[in-house]
This record gives sequence, structure tokens and C-alpha cells, in this order.
Amino acid sequence: MSRRNSLGTIVALLLLSTLALAGIRGTFAAAPAASGASVTIQNFAFSPAVLKVALGTTVTWTNKDSVAHTVTSDTNAWADSGPLATSKTFSVTFNKAGAFAYHCSIHPTMTAQVVVGGAHASTTTGSPGMNGMGPMSMGPMSMTSMHAWTGFYDDHPVLYISTDISSKAEAARDHINYSAALARALPQASSIYLVTNGRFEGHGAVFGSAPGESDYTPLWQEVTVTWKDPAKAVALGSDNQILALAKAGKLTVTKTGVVLNCPIIKALKGGM
Repeated sequence: MSRRNSLGTIVALLLLSTLALAGIRGTFAAAPAASGASVTIQNFAFSPAVLKVALGTTVTWTNKDSVAHTVTSDTNAWADSGPLATSKTFSVTFNKAGAFAYHCSIHPTMTAQVVVGGAHASTTTGSPGMNGMGPMSMGPMSMTSMHAWTGFYDDHPVLYISTDISSKAEAARDHINYSAALARALPQASSIYLVTNGRFEGHGAVFGSAPGESDYTPLWQEVTVTWKDPAKAVALGSDNQILALAKAGKLTVTKTGVVLNCPIIKALKGGM
């Protein structure tokens, strides 16, 4: 190996080490000065999904859905709101800087985050497009920022990253690496189910396996899930549920030739 190649290898290893130490996070601009801020709960989502506030800000959530939701801290940073009926509100005053992730304990696919005092965000929400990858971290991929999505396995939420894909178009859309060679792994790939329509489109991919299972692999074949009647769509959390609904004629599943490299990195609290 030439000296130039050796130096390049060392630099690459140093950059990968920096990424591992940095973790999965995105950088946000300084928080605006404010004494009060609001979040709307509507259409089974928190809006805004990422709220940036200054120290001392009181954030108030208002439920505008016809069903109850909760404002539940992922880390018990505040006392749980309990079920909030329509038009009910809940408030928290943030006197500590940090990134505070939260969710609805009744509908765990609903996730969001309050970023206080210009702190770094870990996993925030957004929509990556029609393929239903689920809540996603903000910002383009870099050495200090990577996408992270929330998906489901056996009705439990999981966090995963997506690094490479065999589709050039999807690679550009999701800001990940394009790797045509991944398509060769199609026979060994497990299934990742992506909902393409209905009210729960984009609420989370469903995995056919997970770390610890004998058939787990970080390589996944994209399988699209399409409701025959989008108005009757329900939240999907397991491959068994999807296959049963397909057998009943409620939806269709279509295997694609696209392969993703997206390891599951963490099991999250909550369930469907």
C-alpha cells in the first residue's frame, strides 16, 4: 500500500471515529427569545414537530383532535399530561437547556421534540416522502448529523438509521448513499413495509425482524403497503398484521427490487 493510500485510510478511520462519538444528532440555530409557545395536537401529529424555545419558556399543548392524546416525556422530564380530551390543554415550563423528546402514550407513532436554549436535537420528526419511512431526524447527512427514523416491530417502536439504498431516486430524496450493488443482496434481505396511502402514511415503517431474532439482517427489501380504501386505514405495527389484512383483502403488498441498508439501533418505549 502506498503512503498516500495509507494516509487516506487513516483519515477515513478518524472521520468514522468522530461520527461514532458524535452520535445521531442535528444542529439547530439559537433558540428565539420567548416567554410562551404553543403546540397543536391535530391529525394525529404534534405541530410543530420540532419546537425551539428559550430558557424559561412555557410550552402549551392543545388537543384539537376528536380523540384523546397525551404529552409524555421520553425521559420523564415532566409529569405526564394524562389523556387530554378535545380542546384540553397541558403546559410545561422549560428551565433547563436540552433536547426534550416526547410522544403520545396512546398513539406512540406520534413523536416530537422541544429544543431549549439552542441544544442539539437527537431524534426529531418530519416527513421524508411517500414511502412511509416514519418520523425522521432533521438536516442533511454529515459527519455530525444523520437521519434517524422511527419504525415498528411486533407493535413496538424502534429507532433505526438508513445509510445506503439501491434506488438512486430515493437516495437523493432521503439524503443517503446510492449503492446499486445493494440490489445483489435482494435474496438475503428481510422485508420492510412502507405504507403509501391513508391517514397513517408516513407514521412508521414496519420491520419483519429485529436485532436478536435469528433472521435479523440490516438489509431490507422495500415492500409497499397500499390500502384499497384509504379511509379505512389503521395504524400498522407488525408484519403479521399487514399480511393478515392483505389476506382479508383490505390492502395490497407489493415487493419491490429496492434494497435498504438500515440497521435498527434502539428499541423505544411504548406500543401500538
